[in-house]
Amino acid sequence: MDRQISTRLEELEHELTKSNEETTHLLVQHKADTNEAAKAATFDLNQKMATIAAELERIKKDAAAAEATTENQKARLDEALNTHQERFSELQEQRTANWNNFLSENRLFAFKGVGGV
Repeated sequence: MDRQISTRLEELEHELTKSNEETTHLLVQHKADTNEAAKAATFDLNQKMATIAAELERIKKDAAAAEATTENQKARLDEALNTHQERFSELQEQRTANWNNFLSENRLFAFKGVGGV
């Protein structure tokens, strides 16, 4: 009976040792896989961040170009409006002068016609 117990104890110790070795091997493999996965995830994240940063720079440049275009168009519109207003004012003054001349000539004609006849 002692011999059977000793044999069984040796078998159990052997199984335990084998199980410990397999578990250690699996843990080492899992750790390596986890490290590789973490490296891959970090690499992917860094690539995505670089892509986003480049896209953000492109958007900033496009926004600056759009702002410059808007400012340029605004300046052109302001200049066109000022030119139009100046021309309109000149024409108004010319029309007023023409109208005043017309009235003045007709008044003289009216007075000459009434008084001279």
